[in-house]
Amino acid sequence: MIDAGVRVRTDENVHPEVVSSLRAEGKDIRNVKEDRWTRMEDVTIISRAEEEQRIIVTHDRDFGQRLIPQARVNVGFMYLRPDHIDPRFTIETLQALFQYDRPDPPFIVGAERQKQRVNVRIRTLS
Repeated sequence: MIDAGVRVRTDENVHPEVVSSLRAEGKDIRNVKEDRWTRMEDVTIISRAEEEQRIIVTHDRDFGQRLIPQARVNVGFMYLRPDHIDPRFTIETLQALFQYDRPDPPFIVGAERQKQRVNVRIRTLS
């Protein structure tokens, strides 16, 4: 899912350890907190992610869902269930997602990890 050529923007609710771990693996990661975008509206973050050609990774279920019907969105969203707040759990879930082929944006990938199994739903929005 996130290969060497994919650029990622993590939402403010993604733990810094997740960002550091993905960077250590060579992923191109930018974080909302690091860039001081924490008070920015979601629609602005989406717009900037589109400009940067980055997929958004978030624990916030409403992040893309409430904005997508309002406008043409050309970005990918990876939604990790909120119970994945533990950094190791999140990293392991993302690593499982790496095994999937990345759909063309716009898309939403939902992932829920239960013990060693990751349930993935991929929905294209075009």
